[in-house]
Amino acid sequence: VLLARQAEAASLARAAASAAAAATASPSSSGAAAEVAHASSGAAGADVAARASVVAARDRYAKGWASLSAWDETVAVGPAVPTRKLGFAEIPWPVLAAPAGGAGPLRLILDDLRQLIVPADAAGSAAARRSVQDELRRWHPDKFVARFGGVLLASEKDAVLEGVNLTSQCLTELLSQL
Repeated sequence: VLLARQAEAASLARAAASAAAAATASPSSSGAAAEVAHASSGAAGADVAARASVVAARDRYAKGWASLSAWDETVAVGPAVPTRKLGFAEIPWPVLAAPAGGAGPLRLILDDLRQLIVPADAAGSAAARRSVQDELRRWHPDKFVARFGGVLLASEKDAVLEGVNLTSQCLTELLSQL
């Protein structure tokens, strides 16, 4: 699945570069037809770039959770006191643009969340609902605290838990819209 997403991201990136090159290489003649063609290639390039950014964000999100889950499993069987603590920046937040370093505030946009969580080919289907329900289980505040509460940086714990609550609320809203 990750290889397919990486191939899709590379394909979209090549298409975006091609569209951008075509837009800049078009002759700059006067006339409405030339302006419309240039505007439409720019819009197509922007659409391709936006899709590539969603694919990259999905990939970053999946890899972030895979890494965090692997670390969590290591901590569970490792020493009684973990040697590393999790801060706000180490949490793979479900956002299209990675948050800046440091603790919060987390800015979630429902439409961005939908693009990231719901597969494009599953919009409005049972698979879309399952995808959001899976994320709700991951981000449920009590479950999150039970799993990671003991390894959160004390100085960033409130910001992380606020972000978890916000994520859970947004996912609940998204589920109600499906």
